[in-house]
Amino acid sequence: MPEQITLYGHGYSPYCISAYIAFDEAGVDYTHHVIDVTNKPAWFIESVNPVGKIPAITYGGPSVPPDQPSPESRKISESRVIADFVADLNPAAHLVPADLLARVDMRLAILDWVHHGLGVWSGVFSGPRPTEDLFVWLEDLQRRLPPTGFVAGTFSLADIVMVPFLKLPVWFWENGLAKGDGKKYLEMLQEPKFARLRKYLEDLDARPSVQRSWDVEALLERWPDILKGN
Repeated sequence: MPEQITLYGHGYSPYCISAYIAFDEAGVDYTHHVIDVTNKPAWFIESVNPVGKIPAITYGGPSVPPDQPSPESRKISESRVIADFVADLNPAAHLVPADLLARVDMRLAILDWVHHGLGVWSGVFSGPRPTEDLFVWLEDLQRRLPPTGFVAGTFSLADIVMVPFLKLPVWFWENGLAKGDGKKYLEMLQEPKFARLRKYLEDLDARPSVQRSWDVEALLERWPDILKGN
């Protein structure tokens, strides 16, 4: 029998959404337990992730109630580490490309996101950076894309890491949640120079795993307050 996996998270978090997509794509069964990010339970910090961040998983050990994690289970945190772990659990899902150079493209895209894109995204939506900075990074991302398909050709961990952060701005602007003129930013995305990026975003939206992991109710529970600085 496979080892038990319990995923602790919340559907508002782009990091958790990445984990949900990874599990879905890999076809790996898990138990999901929602963590109230505004009032994290003491047992979660004491027994799952001392840092208190989500997502986090327990792997192995006996099957126990999610709020009583077994000390015998392995505790794993950080969304990118969890996605890597899930990909390793089911190599047949091909979340890591078989082609050597495609794997290089995947890893370079993840590094660019971690060291550049994420800082821009955070600065725009929770800091003082102008929204136009995000479009500069989106142009950089577009230059990385092959003529068709995903970042590494086939759908991979690079897409899983980035997709929630790529979908959220559009959702913010469509719902009037983010600072600035959302209509203007949506129109900017429709400019001819972003044609390849738009096709990439459409391909991401078409993935069933992405659709199943997008929980509007959970997003509305937290993001309006976050974007207001609360």
